Amino acid sequence: MPRKKSLQSEIERAQREVLIQHLRSARSTTLAEAVQMGDGLGKLAGSLTMGELLDGAASSAAKSPRAKGRSSASGRGSKKVETRTQAGREAYDALVLGAIQGASEPIGAEALRPQLGGSPEQLRASLHRLVDAKSIKRKGKARATKYTAR
Repeated sequence: MPRKKSLQSEIERAQREVLIQHLRSARSTTLAEAVQMGDGLGKLAGSLTMGELLDGAASSAAKSPRAKGRSSASGRGSKKVETRTQAGREAYDALVLGAIQGASEPIGAEALRPQLGGSPEQLRASLHRLVDAKSIKRKGKARATKYTAR
């Protein structure tokens, strides 16, 4: 009997993770539409937190047994961030922009990375994209560089 309960919880965890990934990629879907989904997905969508949708909390909490003990590819990221796809880069850029907008003063990459996760390279690439898109301003050089929202 305990094995059946374990299987059911694994199925629920997988459904939750797939739904989160779907909602992240379906950027035009509203929360109201997500909650009205059929096949019991609406109820599941209604139980998600904004943190799970925005910062990947569900991904880190629901690692597969095979992935246990592994960190990010470079071994330097505090939280794994997926930036290999356009949707992944857009989601990470939105997180970076939100963190910069929420900062009360100009903020550097070293202060951003612990709260956002990812490798230094992923964060640097995101910051470059946001500067190029004129979403943020950069001031300073090297480690003294600080970022503010426009």
